[in-house]
Amino acid sequence: MSKIASYTVPEGTCRTRADKVLAAAFPGHSRAAFQRALEAGLVRADGKVIAQDDEVRGGQVLEFSLPETKPAELRPVEIPLDETSILKTVTETRAFYLGPVPRAPFNSMLLQELGGRVPKTVLLVPLQMMGRVVGVLYVDDAKVDLGERLFELQKLTAKAAMAFEILVLKNKILSM
Repeated sequence: MSKIASYTVPEGTCRTRADKVLAAAFPGHSRAAFQRALEAGLVRADGKVIAQDDEVRGGQVLEFSLPETKPAELRPVEIPLDETSILKTVTETRAFYLGPVPRAPFNSMLLQELGGRVPKTVLLVPLQMMGRVVGVLYVDDAKVDLGERLFELQKLTAKAAMAFEILVLKNKILSM
């Protein structure tokens, strides 16, 4: 746990959620970090622990500490593309997939590697370079309608593909 910090909500501030106030006051930390602190009971307003949906107002003194975070351990996972899976579907069709994860051994293996939770809906968007799928962006979130985010995520993968292509061309130029 980090050290305890204190912040006085500026006078004239309307009733606002504490995570929004703290994220605006401490731009070096994400709003999600303050939400985790609230969930863990690490935020107090005028000496009393407050909940995530509690609002604060001008003049209140907030004391908080942020929970320690560990970097995610990344390790390779091999999902063969000749076996039935949503990755195979996205790779072969070169199109996005939005929906529930179908029951299949390699889908179960993928979900297990991603934390073991079975989301209601997932969105997979192919990352294509020169007409070939070189990666797949996987997104799941119970609180957001992923269909509404599809266009944004397709733009993101297109930009990522362009960045990869620029790196490949740069390496080719430098190796001449």
